[in-house]
Amino acid sequence: MAQFRSPSWNRLPFVVRLMVTATIALLVAGAAMLFFSARQDAEDARSDLAGQLQAERETLPAAVAEVVVIGDFSTLQQILDRYVGRQSMASIRFQDASGVTLESVDAPITPVAPAWFASWMDLADVSGTAAVVVGGHLYGEVALTLTAQGAVNRVWRRLLNHLAILALAIGIDFLGIWLVLRQGLAPLSRLQDGARALAEGDMAKRIAPEGSPEMRRLITAFNDMAEATQRSQDRLVRARDDAEIASKAKSKFLSSMSHELRTPLNSILGFAQVLDFDRRQPLNADQKVSVDHIMRAGQQLLELIEQVLDLARIESGRMTISIEDVVVDSAARECIQLTQPHADDQDITVLNEIDPRMAVRADWKCLRQVLLNLVSNGIKYNRKSGRLTLRSSPSGPGWGRISVIDTGEGIPEDLRDGLFEPFNRLGKEGSDVMGTGIGLTVSRELTEAMGGRIGYASAVGEGSTFWIELPLA
Repeated sequence: MAQFRSPSWNRLPFVVRLMVTATIALLVAGAAMLFFSARQDAEDARSDLAGQLQAERETLPAAVAEVVVIGDFSTLQQILDRYVGRQSMASIRFQDASGVTLESVDAPITPVAPAWFASWMDLADVSGTAAVVVGGHLYGEVALTLTAQGAVNRVWRRLLNHLAILALAIGIDFLGIWLVLRQGLAPLSRLQDGARALAEGDMAKRIAPEGSPEMRRLITAFNDMAEATQRSQDRLVRARDDAEIASKAKSKFLSSMSHELRTPLNSILGFAQVLDFDRRQPLNADQKVSVDHIMRAGQQLLELIEQVLDLARIESGRMTISIEDVVVDSAARECIQLTQPHADDQDITVLNEIDPRMAVRADWKCLRQVLLNLVSNGIKYNRKSGRLTLRSSPSGPGWGRISVIDTGEGIPEDLRDGLFEPFNRLGKEGSDVMGTGIGLTVSRELTEAMGGRIGYASAVGEGSTFWIELPLA
């Protein structure tokens, strides 16, 4: 069934809509009842008038026959006057064969109904004649007229009585609905207050079941929902507290372990540099290769430790961001220079297509770290003899985009959801490619800390594009 969608109607309170609907239903039913009742009363009145007229036509000639035969017109007039006083009899007129006429007319009945009502009810006066015949001889004729005004008045009064009863029924209906709804909807108001309290965070709010069985079931369901919500919130609070404790412990552990690892690593790198540059005891070719491996591996490990420290500082809120105008090309060139040896090892061509005039609002150190992570990943996960391109482009009014485009194998669809999760290497954990899986996590956090955005596009078998967007200077 189509719903009634009038905006004005739908804005009315439920009680008002129910009372209006009930009233309209009563009015329609009452109007139909009054109409058919009045029509039936009118039909009965017409039938009564016709029956009375027929009875008078049969009895009146016999009542006046004797006085008509003897010619006692004085007594005849008295008889006619008495008959006129009877119910609905408006007038009687007698005329004999010689033309003598006697007539008796009753005073008209005062109408109480509007003039249109009699016409609408099709009620009108009825008339008829009856011959006075004695011994086969016609002595005269009696003409009778019965008024319908009395019947019209009775039907009208009956209609008014029915209208009064209908008005009383509507009043009782209004009062009954109002009392029932007032009592039945009172718990709904308290339920509304409870829902509002629950929305404002009062998880202990409960409503005592009351009212009709349906309302009791509704309140019980609300209390069950509130209980379940409170349990869920308690679990979430405990989980949040546990997560915060674990996160703080993890950050503290990472920071402590990173410092502990960096100290001996710096010593190893220092001694390797001493061996490499010792002029008194120069290294032979094999020794130099070994020392180069030590220095390169140590440098990579040091960079990983720095990323772990950055992640720990970000999670603990101790990361300091200093926004300034940064020329992107200078940061890109430094990143290319730092990663060029690794690119040469993989025979990867690195192209710099950064606009030298492009400057963004960023933290120099953070921007350098983000680009270094993206370039390093683009080299590590590229194909042999592939290509890596750094490119700049506008990205909407007041924004610039820096893209790092590789020709690697691309990222499968089923692994993309975990791309920015810390320590998630997307299935490369057992490969020859070194990494910790936190480079993209750190890059996202640093980019967002600078007020920028980071994203990517990838096609399996073709490569990936990672980009960051920052406000232009």
